[in-house]
Amino acid sequence: TCALPIYRPLFWERDTSTGPIEALKVRRAAFIEDVLDALRFGSEDPRVLGLVVHVGDCRLSLAQSQELALAVEAFGRRRPTFAYSAGYGELLGGLAALALASSASRVWTQPGSVIGIKGGAASVTLLKGMLQRLGVDPQFGQRAEYKTAADMYSADEITDSSREVARSLVSGVTDDLVQQIAHRRGLRLDVVSSAVDRAPLTAQDAKDIGLVDNLGYRDEFYDHILSSLGAATNDLLFVHMHKESIHRRLFRPVTTRVAPAVRLITVSGSIVTGRG
Repeated sequence: TCALPIYRPLFWERDTSTGPIEALKVRRAAFIEDVLDALRFGSEDPRVLGLVVHVGDCRLSLAQSQELALAVEAFGRRRPTFAYSAGYGELLGGLAALALASSASRVWTQPGSVIGIKGGAASVTLLKGMLQRLGVDPQFGQRAEYKTAADMYSADEITDSSREVARSLVSGVTDDLVQQIAHRRGLRLDVVSSAVDRAPLTAQDAKDIGLVDNLGYRDEFYDHILSSLGAATNDLLFVHMHKESIHRRLFRPVTTRVAPAVRLITVSGSIVTGRG
């Protein structure tokens, strides 16, 4: 994080290559709620010149990346936004990462990179054989064929209904991401679908199709955007370190009058029966 006076022009940066586990290991790392709040508050700050989203391998969950993409789009209605990644899905599926990058006004990638925007995949773990070796005979009741949660413990192989459910979920997510990319990039849906079917693509192919705008290395990317906006490297500041945003998040409940409001509580984990 750059240490700079708050009254200097700010050019924001957000790195999505750090996941939740890594964030716990990094001092003063950002959590998604902090970033979303800062984007909302900072879009009204006239000193903020723009936003850089360093996508990387995008270790955010699908829900988090989509929520962040909406926030970047909203921020982009007031300030220029830029996304960069050395590649989209070189080792893993990059469709969600490209969908997040597409929420920015301009999308960059590294020359010679691979754009691996393949469709999604799902796996089913079956434990019946292991349990039988332990002398456990799992028995479950099933109300309908698509109530497949017990298949993990009671099925010898993936059932037709489990396969259909998994295929439906993966197809739905893939189709939704393709639609997001097509809409944000101003491309026809069939063009993006064809690109996904042909993936992996070269960086030049992605540029020719219109999935990315510019090819360049990271230093070239920063040199271009900083010079075009009259900023310097030490003007970069991580989004969640915007001081006014921190102050408003911490002290707004104390300094404002209490009024009827809706409270959002973030929870995670499995839904189970019984006492809370």
